[in-house]
Amino acid sequence: MFLLWVVFGLVTCGMASAGGIQDFGLAKAQLYFQEGPGMPEPAETGGFLFVASFEIDDPSRSASGTLQLPNGETHQFVRLFTNTNLFHTRIFDTENELHAAYPNGTYTFSLTVDGVTHTASIDLVSTPFPSGPHITNYTELQEVDPTESFAVEWAPIPEGTADDLILVEIGDYESPKFGEPGYLIGTDTSFVVEPGGIDANTVSEGTVYFSGIVNVNTTSIPGALGVGIVGAWTMFDVVASGEADDFRITTESLPNATLEQPYSATFQASAPVIGWTVGDPSALPSGLSLDAMTGELSGTPSESGSFAFEVMAVSMTAELYSRGFVLNVLGDDLLPAVPVTSGASFQNGTFSLVIESPEGDEVRVEVSSNLKTWTVYGTFTPENGVVEFEDSDAGSADARFYRVSWE
Repeated sequence: MFLLWVVFGLVTCGMASAGGIQDFGLAKAQLYFQEGPGMPEPAETGGFLFVASFEIDDPSRSASGTLQLPNGETHQFVRLFTNTNLFHTRIFDTENELHAAYPNGTYTFSLTVDGVTHTASIDLVSTPFPSGPHITNYTELQEVDPTESFAVEWAPIPEGTADDLILVEIGDYESPKFGEPGYLIGTDTSFVVEPGGIDANTVSEGTVYFSGIVNVNTTSIPGALGVGIVGAWTMFDVVASGEADDFRITTESLPNATLEQPYSATFQASAPVIGWTVGDPSALPSGLSLDAMTGELSGTPSESGSFAFEVMAVSMTAELYSRGFVLNVLGDDLLPAVPVTSGASFQNGTFSLVIESPEGDEVRVEVSSNLKTWTVYGTFTPENGVVEFEDSDAGSADARFYRVSWE
């Protein structure tokens, strides 16, 4: 999560919003990097930032706004990152450039939500930037065991008070926000990451955000919290030991669909996925499609039959995994699918299916390339009530369908 969201997201206090506005604020902040046990170093370029923001309670609301600077300039807010946050921001190489473009003084917010305009102001006073948090256990953080809890520790921040706020992020794991149990204040010096908070065998980006609160406005927009911040934050690496789990699609089989009836099934994976796709979209039943972001297969099938296709997923670390599936669309010409114990799968050119035979009857498997002409693949004797069927020739076929009967 980038600072634009964090710097104000950490002060959201869950108050009832007025006219859809939950919070608003502005900040000047300085970025530091720490690459060893010594003191953090200021960023050489792009190290100074101005950001103004306001948050609404519902992404379906219409929202817009302007920010008037002390020098009379006016800037528009735009939506970034989430549909509920609107921002105006700029990044500078030097402190003088930042203060020249955004002088200290009174900043006026004019915020319109669903056609109703609210006005509020926040004063940014002439306050020096606080010190960048110094990570005191940097060496220990270069080899942590993610299966156990570990602490991120920093030296007391000289400017920190009980009225200020701190947020810690390690990868996607973060400390509680203001108002949540265990949230951090400006005098705190450590935060504990719980077991499993970060992945094994990874290098995660860590950040300690210190936000010095210089102005609070809780009266201009009833129920909305306004803050002015002068902050500093330090970025560093956390190295986790161990072996990462192999990325894979964990869905084993799909529930049957019914002709001309709405259908929905969502594929799952062992880690976050940034993209889903079907190897050959034309292999899906007419009327169904796969959502590339969510992995949901949905729609209303307009043809019945058994449909074999390959699904592929890409992880956040650019790993690709594919798995074959068979979807049965039941209609007048297709009986319900045979009972299976571990689903159908397609791996490395081999189609596998575990078929139940509770009465111990032999199982006959037939194959087809067009659902019209069928050939007996073989007859199998169950062991312990099941047949573990494999077809190693499936990968070389353009299309392959299976049907099962008991003898």
